[in-house]
Amino acid sequence: VKYAYNPADNDLVDFEVQLSYGEASNFVENYTFTPSPFFDLSVFDADYIYEGVGLRAQNTASFFGETFENYLTFGAEYYLQDRITLRASPDNAAFQPEGTTKVFGIFAQNEFILNDRLTILGGARLDFQTTAPGPLVPTTVETEETGAAATLALHYQVTDTLAVFGSVSHTDRLPTVDEIYNSRAPVTGADLVSTDQTPEVSRNFELGASLSADNVFSSGDEVQIKGTVFQNNVSDLIAVSSLGAGNPTRVNIDEVSFTGL
Repeated sequence: VKYAYNPADNDLVDFEVQLSYGEASNFVENYTFTPSPFFDLSVFDADYIYEGVGLRAQNTASFFGETFENYLTFGAEYYLQDRITLRASPDNAAFQPEGTTKVFGIFAQNEFILNDRLTILGGARLDFQTTAPGPLVPTTVETEETGAAATLALHYQVTDTLAVFGSVSHTDRLPTVDEIYNSRAPVTGADLVSTDQTPEVSRNFELGASLSADNVFSSGDEVQIKGTVFQNNVSDLIAVSSLGAGNPTRVNIDEVSFTGL
């Protein structure tokens, strides 16, 4: 359900409020993995659903000049999500834990366009997350985390056919219900919840160029070529533990880098 207010005589107001509800069902049958002496595979067959409700309010203020356009969007968002195990037993809940996540976030984004050639996009977001376990999870510990994200991206149309672009960003990924309250890791036998995790942090860099041309092979066609190089540096990567019984099922890996073309 969405309500919008955008008066024609005021470029500073383009306001909307949206209330949403979502449900996703997951059915796991005949679960298999590398043979393990720790568990009966049948306990990993588990049905679970996600139910969530969210409320989002934002406004976009527009500014125009002879050579530029600028759009500033800012707002706040709240959502609540339940992860529910349908086969309610301690074994199923260990592998597919129940829990509730509540997140309140504030955000802002600004898009600046100069001469229809240069576009500068900047944005930031701050989230406050609380996670609580369901009744079958072997802990009552709730977690509270704060995550931030920021990005700066540029796109420049050098000619009608050539454009270059790049971006830098920082993202904190907060752990999910499954990553916090899972108490049964396949293969390794780790069997404790992971309530002491820290958020996963990534710093990302991207640089690229694109070429486009019309009427290359026949009248009315279009050809586009795009290339990108990137590097993602991740610290405190959340991963499944390789340790055995008596250890949390999730751990943070200090540093990981991904580079690609």
